Amino acid sequence: MRQCPFFGKCGGCLFQDLQPSDYLIMKKNVVIEALRHRDLTPPVDDVIALPSGTRRRATFAMKNGVLGFNAFKSHTIIPITSCLVLTPSLEKLIPSLRELVKALHSSGDIAVTDTDWGIDIVWKDKEHKLPLAKLEALTTFCQNNSIVRFHYHDELIYQIHTLPFPPDVFLQPSQIGEETLVKLVLKGVNGCSHVLDLFCGQGTFTRPLHQAGFIVKGYDSTDESIAALQQQNIPAEKRDLFRNPLTSHEFSNVEAVVLDPPRAGAEAQCQILADLDLKRIIMVSCNPQTFARDAALLTAGGWMLQKVIPIDQFIYSKHIEVVGFFDK
Repeated sequence: MRQCPFFGKCGGCLFQDLQPSDYLIMKKNVVIEALRHRDLTPPVDDVIALPSGTRRRATFAMKNGVLGFNAFKSHTIIPITSCLVLTPSLEKLIPSLRELVKALHSSGDIAVTDTDWGIDIVWKDKEHKLPLAKLEALTTFCQNNSIVRFHYHDELIYQIHTLPFPPDVFLQPSQIGEETLVKLVLKGVNGCSHVLDLFCGQGTFTRPLHQAGFIVKGYDSTDESIAALQQQNIPAEKRDLFRNPLTSHEFSNVEAVVLDPPRAGAEAQCQILADLDLKRIIMVSCNPQTFARDAALLTAGGWMLQKVIPIDQFIYSKHIEVVGFFDK
């Protein structure tokens, strides 16, 4: 396996030095301990390991023309020339991106996403001012590096294809990770016909559920994501589920609920779900601690946490994705 020359300096990867078996056991134990802290002891599967070189989105830091990643728990930027967790397309982009950052003498951050159509970039410079003289260099950079769309803050600078999602949208970290999650969710709702997808984002689960023939509706607080789903004729509604969770009467005829909240979890919504009589709840979470808290709310209402599956979406980091299956 490739050895990263920036391990121990860059703060992105913390566990590249562990043996693979020890690493996966450590990640599984993170999930087990989070559940045990809430007095939950469901079966926890072994971690589904994902390969390196598959992460399709990243945010680079830049300061005074230097590009890199922040050191661990620091704002100090570690200049990098490669990154073994990124997709080959994103890793190949780094040298050209370094040159552009140097030419613009930028400070701020750059969100990059490897899409099916090319690389999507959102550039946020603290100066918030793009020198007009540099537009030609920026256009040349885009043309030479398979850039499909380039936003400078909120201004669209370059685009060769209309993407079906807004800039800097949340996507699962890797395509293989998303495919793994979708398979688990589709299998989990088998036998149900009417599904609600809460915290649906740009439709990671809403779209495949719709395509598979389920009656599905997505809810999320992001205008652009909801609009994108509606443009595909997929039922979706804007809703802040933290401040305004769905009430019990809004689950009429619903058989299953899928929810994939951000790291803060879905406490308010789970308090309502706890008392409902549905067939199945599937909760996807990138935070085992808030997952365990919300799972405890559901189990207090009579739900059974049948199984938890950890997925190593965040390779070599301290984070781990989990999928939990609840039955009443």
